[in-house]
Amino acid sequence: MKRLLRTLRAHPWQWGLGVGLLVAVGATALVRLYAVRAVDSTAEARQQRVVDATLGTAVEQFEQIRGRLHGQAQTLARDSVVRAGVAAAGDSGARPARLSRYMAARPSGALTTVEVYSANARVLAWSGQRLPVHRARLTERIPSIPRTTIVRNVQGRWVLAAWVPVARAGEIKGAVRVAQVVRYRPPVQNRYVQAVSLEDRWSRRTGEVVRVRWNASPPAAPHRPLRAVDGTVLGHVSVVPPSPTRLVERTAAFYTDLLVGGAVGLLGWGLWMGGHWYLRLVRRPGLRRHGGARRAAAARFVTVLGGAVGVRYALLGLDVPGRWVASGTGLAPLFDPTYFASPLGGGLLRSIGDVLLTGAWAGGLSVGLLLLAQQYRPRADSLSNLPATLRAWAPRVPHTGRFVGTLVGLAGMSLGGVVVLALVVRRAVLDSTLDFFSRTGLLPEPLVLGVLCGLFLLVAAAGLSGIAGVWIAVHRLLRYRPRTWPRGIALVLGTGLLGMGVAGLYLGTEMQTLVPPAYMGAALVALAAGAAYGLVGTPPPGEVLTLRGLLGGVFAMTLLLYPLLYAGMDAKRQEHMVEAARSFEQGQDPRVLYAVRQGLRTAAVALPADLRPPAQVDSVAARLLRRSLLSSLAAYEVRLSLLARDGTVWRQYAPGGRLPTAAGARSARRAFEALRPDDARAPGGIIEQLPRDGPAAPALREPLQYAGLIGLPPEADSAAAWVLLQATSHSLLPASGYGMARALLPDGSYADLYADLSLAKFRDGTLVRSVGRDFGRTRLRPAERRALAAEARLWRQEEVRGRQYLTHYRRLGSAPEADVAAVRIPAIRAFDHLYYLLRLTVAGLCVGLLVYLLGLVVRARRGGLPASRVRFRNKVLDAFLVVGIVSMVAVGVVGVRVVTGQNDRAMERRMHEHLARVEEALALEARADETLWQAAERMDVDTLAARVGLDLHLYRDAQLVRTSQPRLLRIGLLHERLPGAVYQELYHEAYRFVTADAAIGQFQYRVGYQALVDATGRPRLVVGVPTLAQQEQLQEEKSRTLAYLFGALLLLVVVVMLTGVVLANALAQPVAQLRKGLEAVGKGRFTRSLSVDTRDEIGDLVQTFNEMRDQLAESRRKLARQERELAWREMARQVAHEIKNPLTPMKLSIQHLRRAFKQARQRSGAAAASDFAEVFDRITSTLIEQVEALVRIADEFSTFARLPTRVPEPVDLTAVIEEAAALMEEEAANHDALELELPDAPLVVEADREELRRLYINLLKNALQAIPDAREGHVRVTARLVPEHAREGPSVYSEVMDNGTGIPEEVRDKVFEPNFSTKTSGTGLGLAIAQKSIDELGGEIGYETTEGEGTTFWLRLPLAAEEEREA
Repeated sequence: MKRLLRTLRAHPWQWGLGVGLLVAVGATALVRLYAVRAVDSTAEARQQRVVDATLGTAVEQFEQIRGRLHGQAQTLARDSVVRAGVAAAGDSGARPARLSRYMAARPSGALTTVEVYSANARVLAWSGQRLPVHRARLTERIPSIPRTTIVRNVQGRWVLAAWVPVARAGEIKGAVRVAQVVRYRPPVQNRYVQAVSLEDRWSRRTGEVVRVRWNASPPAAPHRPLRAVDGTVLGHVSVVPPSPTRLVERTAAFYTDLLVGGAVGLLGWGLWMGGHWYLRLVRRPGLRRHGGARRAAAARFVTVLGGAVGVRYALLGLDVPGRWVASGTGLAPLFDPTYFASPLGGGLLRSIGDVLLTGAWAGGLSVGLLLLAQQYRPRADSLSNLPATLRAWAPRVPHTGRFVGTLVGLAGMSLGGVVVLALVVRRAVLDSTLDFFSRTGLLPEPLVLGVLCGLFLLVAAAGLSGIAGVWIAVHRLLRYRPRTWPRGIALVLGTGLLGMGVAGLYLGTEMQTLVPPAYMGAALVALAAGAAYGLVGTPPPGEVLTLRGLLGGVFAMTLLLYPLLYAGMDAKRQEHMVEAARSFEQGQDPRVLYAVRQGLRTAAVALPADLRPPAQVDSVAARLLRRSLLSSLAAYEVRLSLLARDGTVWRQYAPGGRLPTAAGARSARRAFEALRPDDARAPGGIIEQLPRDGPAAPALREPLQYAGLIGLPPEADSAAAWVLLQATSHSLLPASGYGMARALLPDGSYADLYADLSLAKFRDGTLVRSVGRDFGRTRLRPAERRALAAEARLWRQEEVRGRQYLTHYRRLGSAPEADVAAVRIPAIRAFDHLYYLLRLTVAGLCVGLLVYLLGLVVRARRGGLPASRVRFRNKVLDAFLVVGIVSMVAVGVVGVRVVTGQNDRAMERRMHEHLARVEEALALEARADETLWQAAERMDVDTLAARVGLDLHLYRDAQLVRTSQPRLLRIGLLHERLPGAVYQELYHEAYRFVTADAAIGQFQYRVGYQALVDATGRPRLVVGVPTLAQQEQLQEEKSRTLAYLFGALLLLVVVVMLTGVVLANALAQPVAQLRKGLEAVGKGRFTRSLSVDTRDEIGDLVQTFNEMRDQLAESRRKLARQERELAWREMARQVAHEIKNPLTPMKLSIQHLRRAFKQARQRSGAAAASDFAEVFDRITSTLIEQVEALVRIADEFSTFARLPTRVPEPVDLTAVIEEAAALMEEEAANHDALELELPDAPLVVEADREELRRLYINLLKNALQAIPDAREGHVRVTARLVPEHAREGPSVYSEVMDNGTGIPEEVRDKVFEPNFSTKTSGTGLGLAIAQKSIDELGGEIGYETTEGEGTTFWLRLPLAAEEEREA
């Protein structure tokens, strides 16, 4: 209880915080009960308040959007350039060049457009894509007052527009329209194309179900109108009232979140208190010298470790912080298991956010373990002295069992740690849907970066824990080594145990697939090297937390993590190839399924339900096939069949037109029978992969077929007719690709399965089907055929025409002659590894930056900022680091510009070639009297696109009139107007060729535009060639080039740093030698000359130093000789003076004795003899006293002059003080005059016991003699341990205090001089001897005095090393 009260008094605010959190949690629990009951009892009123608040928020948000649009429109309407342009256009509607240039330069968002209209409603200039306009309301004139409109186009895109008229001199000259998309749900949604909806945004903001009805009657649900700027109702926003149960659940969930927050606060408080409790002991100075204190610190660490693990699992159980991350926010993907979910550790890696938290947790615990291990590690001055230091360490408690157990534990910990770390990294890769090494850009994507940072923290924690474990194990091995065993036996046995452990892991197991043996060996060597580096010297505080130290650690951890990460990615890639081979073998192609589904939906809408008239049906069906996604699948033959109610084939179509009914009728009938539902109801669409046609025996030799069936009309209960869509694979397409951009497909389609792969099928060694470009041979090589005859699965690293590939062969049957499926992917090249290392290094730098910022705080608290001392070697390394980073940034910036410029120029050249092909095709098609634009206007765009093999867009007067990608236009993903900047360059600046960026959602691609001009040079048509299908490949090539560049630059920085280390060591070595030489000279050692290995200025400096040292040595010898002569003279004077004092009374006594003897001889009798005897006795006594004084003087001078023969040994200073005090108690006036304040624990110093006792006897004797007779004497002796400082180790501090007369100020400088004394007796050598003894022991002695009050003599001696104290 007393200890608890003392702790509370020592840290009141910390315990107050914990009590406050506990009270808050309890109060929140009570409030939760009350709030739930209150909400349950007043549900209806609260329901209405929620509805009103939600509607108010929605209306307020709408008014903000409307106000922003009108504000932009009004600003432009008042702009002088806009007003001048509108006035210049007049009623003719001509587009002024200045206005077009001005508007084209204005930025606009992806969902916003700005347009300037003339008085007759013609668009004069614009910025952004074309958004729908309500032409019926616009009529022939633009609005004369500000107006807000809402309009919807056929693609389902709702647009809110603000109209502001442009007036000049009171007359309406035109208008400005600023429009924004407020609702659009594209049929294809992926990471590039997302839905836009105000009601979704308002629902996320308010937490309620919000619906908006534009241009419609009010709904039955509670609602409010959304009004235009003039008060016109544009639509209604409604809210689905929350049920009472939902209100109660929401209130309970709110207070539950508060309770969880309070619980997390309590857990954090407990963890923080535990960490403070542990750190207070582990950072205590001198801990490494006390075994019991170290064991207590280890016990505290185990307690904190258990608490930290418990807190982490408690956070998992409480779903913190995932429960506080709202869906749709930027942090939501971090806790979404869709991207990452691993069952390892019971949920420790269940999401990306949890990986980061677990890594941070592990990093903190590893730092705590390292702090503890520092108290165990033996230290050597240099790496070369490390073996000698370890050999010199004598075992304290020899124990064979503990010694061998420590070796076994160290080997098991090392091997097990590497295996567990490899397993964690591997599972993290395999349990993720992310592509860690995709070439989508120079830097990793945010989610990939999060996983990499988490894994980086885990690897760093494992490395620090391993180093700490090695330090503790080395201490135990040195402590428990049997005395009869050789000193190097631990290294031999440890290496043997590791070898046996590695052999046991890899022999007879599949461990090699998890951890390659080379990596296991490299990891163990790295662990040993890191531990050995930590045993050398004592780095300055905060040295590891500098930018230089962290960069080295980042590079080291990157090299440790990358092989494990790459092994996991390679395993995932092989699994991907096996899955693709299995899918290809079975004919499963998700892209075809998706394309068939889209084609059926389009056919159900486009075809008339009664299939009449036939001519219209023929036109619609053929056009539907040409414009569907199926037409881009070159590896498949596509056919559309129209069937009667009973399944009779009526008509069949291909992309080129109608086919004869008899052709393929049998196949269509079989597909219909396979897909037809049991009843006559019209299905909503059935898509399946059908069995191959033909009898069972030759079935495997038929092409694959996909089919989809849908009834007409699609929403009727029964089908009047049927639409059958079939896709049949070609038997041999050795160079077919995929032909579909990822932006046009939903997430998870074929791109995730077949990306970067080439697939082929061989029958009897001959190629029968392939997808991709990398299978160029038409036959299998004999070596592969022989290998596949022996085994069903085969992996090969192959070189094809100078390129390396990884190929997987899979035999499709048990017979050796069975078909073979092959999957091929480009092999990883050396520059690819540099690219991957770059991305991983970026993750490491992110972690290192956070640690560096934390280190700045720690160093500032410790007074390390700014650094009091910077080593010359570190300055050199810093200079090389700066040079490397600056060079990397400079070359990188220039390289990015060069690569981007070359890529853009290559893109322009390619587009020039494409458009030249278009012109050539038009020239061949044009008649004698036709120009190119007339031929283009006459030709069908699909025919022209097929001839040139490109996608084409045709524009007239900036408006899109025809396209070979009508589906993109139909679903609203293709812009219907030329970009403003392109129009400006083609129409006003008369360029014939222009390239510009375009986008489908967030998918960026380039488009080349070519103007087809008339005889006057004015553009009549504009041809656009998009790079939609090739953009991913172009972007990947650009990203790969940049990645290779920065990977090489990263390697350059590493080389620069390594070179800097070598040069810094070479430059700092002579400086270090000079420093050691100067220190030796300062200590009076002149015998060692520095070697001169260089012929530069440093060599001259060393040579000059050697000459100076020789001169100083000679001067020292002369000075020593002079000092000895002066000392002997002074000694002779002092001896003469001291001896003369007793000799004078001796002489007088002897003379007096002679006179007395003469007198006694002259006088006879008993009286004379008695008188002489008395005189003789008195005089001889005086002579004896004076002789004794001479002996004492001789002894004291001899003691001061001679070098003492010291026997150093570990001595308990407290025991010496007690012995000296016991001897001096007799001279004290009373036994209470001496007071000892000594600690219970021994204070061990290395000294001569007798010499130390004489010193304290002298100090105590001086203190007692300094007390006047009239004053009650009091002498107090203390001793205590002084903590370890930055520049010196722990020491013992002792004081001898008296209440005597003090030392006069005029003689204080002479206290330690040999011939000075304040007493009438004595030689004045006692304090001089004491100072000399303390100096030779490496300590200090001094005094503090106040005249009339007393004097305190203090001394400081270094504490004995741990080995000496335990001996």
